[in-house]
Amino acid sequence: MKRKLTLLLACLMALTMALTGAAESLSPVGTWTLTGVEANGETYDPAMLGMEITMTLNEDGTAEMGMSGLVEEGGTWSVEGDVVTVIDPDGEEMPMTLTEDGSLRAEQDGMGMIFTLSTGDEGQSAIGAAAEVAVLEDVALEDFNGEWTATHGLAMGIEVPLETLGLAMDVSIDNGYITISDGTNSDIVKGELAENALVVEESGVQMPFYLREDGTLSLAMEQSGMTIEIIFERAA
Repeated sequence: MKRKLTLLLACLMALTMALTGAAESLSPVGTWTLTGVEANGETYDPAMLGMEITMTLNEDGTAEMGMSGLVEEGGTWSVEGDVVTVIDPDGEEMPMTLTEDGSLRAEQDGMGMIFTLSTGDEGQSAIGAAAEVAVLEDVALEDFNGEWTATHGLAMGIEVPLETLGLAMDVSIDNGYITISDGTNSDIVKGELAENALVVEESGVQMPFYLREDGTLSLAMEQSGMTIEIIFERAA
């Protein structure tokens, strides 16, 4: 089994390195709008609370804060890893984390604040913000059968076409037997149906395939606390 998993692990690790690099180089430049407020375990619409907040992060490191139509200039911002720190004109810092769904999240006065990049801005949207797609819960082994072609990878809400990474991966599934090819080499591994996933496992490491509601197939792996996914479409 270990030998047969070599190609699968090689493809996943290559994608992990490429997507991690893309995530680390992601620029948060653009206008972000407060779209959610978390308090007492609930998420509220800011409009219902009378909160209208935007922040614009400029390429030169300056920041503008907007509240209820009033814009305050003179702020700055910096980024380190997945943490974006905005300093307002009064010198108050607000660290925010870029999450897997592509939003910026901050904690302030005991509340969670969720900011979303406005449509059409550069930065994250230039790479491709991934839409969330639910996985199917009620599946049978034969539902996975067919020919699948990998189209893109997902990490931290970023969608990157595999062709831009120089990667190729095709999968053929027949009642749990999975043939994996990178265009040059191929291997066969055996997966087992566990709840709603077709799972390949080696040395305690699980790599589940999920069928998604949009008709695609997802192969997931946890790496350094981040979920890396390869998305496949059925071959024509």
